[in-house]
Amino acid sequence: MLGRISATFFCGLLIFSSAGFPQGNKEPVILPSDEIFVDNLAITPLIFTENKGQWDSRVLFRARARGGTMWFTPGGVNYQFVREVAGIIKEDGANINTEQIDQEQNIECLMIRASFDGANPIPVVSGDNLLNYKCHYFLDNNPGNWQTDVRNFEGLIYQDIYPGIDLKYYGKGRQIEYDFLVSPEADISQIRIHYEGIKALYVNAAGELEVETDWGKVTELKPVVYQGEGTTRKKISAQYRIVSPNTFGFELGDDYDPARPAVIDPVIVYSTYLGGGVDDYVGDIVIDDSGYATLVGYTYSSDFPTVNGYDNDFNGWCDIF
Repeated sequence: MLGRISATFFCGLLIFSSAGFPQGNKEPVILPSDEIFVDNLAITPLIFTENKGQWDSRVLFRARARGGTMWFTPGGVNYQFVREVAGIIKEDGANINTEQIDQEQNIECLMIRASFDGANPIPVVSGDNLLNYKCHYFLDNNPGNWQTDVRNFEGLIYQDIYPGIDLKYYGKGRQIEYDFLVSPEADISQIRIHYEGIKALYVNAAGELEVETDWGKVTELKPVVYQGEGTTRKKISAQYRIVSPNTFGFELGDDYDPARPAVIDPVIVYSTYLGGGVDDYVGDIVIDDSGYATLVGYTYSSDFPTVNGYDNDFNGWCDIF
């Protein structure tokens, strides 16, 4: 038995391929099989979906990756991770077959929040690069609560998160990346990222930031910083700066020219950390004559989470889609 099933949503997905795209009326549409669609869906880039009222009012955008959901608010990002439990041990020591117990009892959830100390509390947050499909959310039996034509983007930007500094989030494949876009003469020492729901963070010998959680380590690769574009792009020496046990920033080398714009580009590596993620289950796929697909299944991460560290029992229930 599942927990409550409370919401339905549909996204119009168009399967793009050179073979399957009609040129006027010259050629018929060649539709992919369900198996090919599922394979393509697994490698689709990360998308950022606006909140038009289908989620908690604190949420501005949401992005999904396998095993993880990112909720973007004015003050930061909530990372919600779920994974499947191999089995549950009874008090007498017997191992319970996971297929014989409620699925909500087989899920562990971990929430981590990243906030920005001393930042603009009400930054303008906007989607970046509008995508050509929309989602529809039917949250209950009241049409007044339904949200249709919800837009999706390739990324989003926090404008003036600090004076003279913008923050951009985007996907690289199924990974999440973020850049600080630094204007000339802006003070980089303003940037202070604080994590809640972690055990510790530190810089390792390779210059990477390691974040310890109850599930293991998340790594942020050594920051890449550059100034200029194209043939004039110059890489700037940089390193992480630990501000407090759960807070970090950046230090740039003497080759940094504060009179020129700069980009600070850390990379979060969490694919191993999220291995076995189970936030979505697709039960069936229907592809129409135009190449649009409707997916039916359920999700474990449709509700905005509260950061409370590690939770042995998944309490978020699930929603159908």
